[in-house]
Amino acid sequence: QQPLYLVYTEKDSDSDGTKFSGALLNALGVVCMFVTVTFLLVLLYKYRFIKTIVGWFVLTSFFLLFQMGWMWVDLFCTAYQIPYNTVPMVFVMFNFAVVGLVSIFWRGAQFMTQGYLICVSCMMGWFLSRLPEWTTWGVLAAVAIYDIVAVLAPKGPLKVLVEESQKRNEPIPGLVYESKSFKARQRLGEASRTPNYGTAEAASSPNADTAPLPLEAQQDPPQSPQPQPQ
Repeated sequence: QQPLYLVYTEKDSDSDGTKFSGALLNALGVVCMFVTVTFLLVLLYKYRFIKTIVGWFVLTSFFLLFQMGWMWVDLFCTAYQIPYNTVPMVFVMFNFAVVGLVSIFWRGAQFMTQGYLICVSCMMGWFLSRLPEWTTWGVLAAVAIYDIVAVLAPKGPLKVLVEESQKRNEPIPGLVYESKSFKARQRLGEASRTPNYGTAEAASSPNADTAPLPLEAQQDPPQSPQPQPQ
């Protein structure tokens, strides 16, 4: 069953002209869906409906990981004739989706977060690859043109979203892949810390013996006046 935003159903008996025009209609339908979703995201972010955005992304990611993950497992088991039971599979895929949500939207190991984000991207790419051939190429071209316009146009939705985020100095909630390793992030975090050597925590640290003293401690202590002989 094809998605609702696809207007034309491609058939092998259709001519190349009919397939081309149908692919253009399908690409237009996909771009209209992207425009609607992007402007909705911009409006929600502009009026500070952050919890609504996060809930939207969480719900979408859960169904993506649960439903499409199950489809992958089912196709794999069907191809290799591996039997499985529905009840344990529901439990396994539910836990798979919940762990993914925790890793992406809350906290988790860096490799798990990156792995789940790659998995989400692969699922979306696999879904788009199941479209008809002419529609696939039309959608790829239309989405590329839409991305250029949305980012570079003066009033493009993505440009407006980024400018609003920079104005508030707040991150945009979403599924963002970070290629920075955990050790690199840890080194940057340690380099950005300013040590306070006047606290008890610094005095008890293993490097307290070699830590430089504050400026006041480096100055010579005031000398007491010598008693004058009478």
